[in-house]
Amino acid sequence: MSHHTSRPRRSRVAQILSTILFVAAIAFAGTAIYLWYTEDEDEGPGPPPTAVTGEAELANVLAVLQDANENWDYGRTSARTDQIDPPCQLLKLGDVNLCAFFFGGESPEQRIDDREQAAGTLDLESMVIATTSGRVLSEGKTLHMAQASNVITILMGGDDELANQVADSLANLP
Repeated sequence: MSHHTSRPRRSRVAQILSTILFVAAIAFAGTAIYLWYTEDEDEGPGPPPTAVTGEAELANVLAVLQDANENWDYGRTSARTDQIDPPCQLLKLGDVNLCAFFFGGESPEQRIDDREQAAGTLDLESMVIATTSGRVLSEGKTLHMAQASNVITILMGGDDELANQVADSLANLP
């Protein structure tokens, strides 16, 4: 007596469907690998918003500074001083911090007037700039002020050449 095991035969439709799904899975995997290796790695952030007179933003300030020195970058915290109401946003060039204070108002003219009034009252000799957690950033550093549009910047450290470069760069803001 022969021992014959009975195995159910796969239907021809199931075999074709299985083959189609296998080929589709290989195609999807190939497409994913292709997209992974051909993705543009230099996408980075988009261009800064177009600066409008009296409406500069941190991205605009960074862009004009990077035109003179591409190593400027965003800082990782914000800071305050008792001499200017809005908190500042930090930019960094190596170990040098630049504090950017932006003035708001109902119109671009009002923002510029507010900036000019605040700049007229600043005393860089007594100014203390500290992070929101209380770490003093300005201690022992020479402070340099530059202003344009609706922004005042305070460079903490650096030399006169860098301070002039910052002032020249800010002059490019509308």
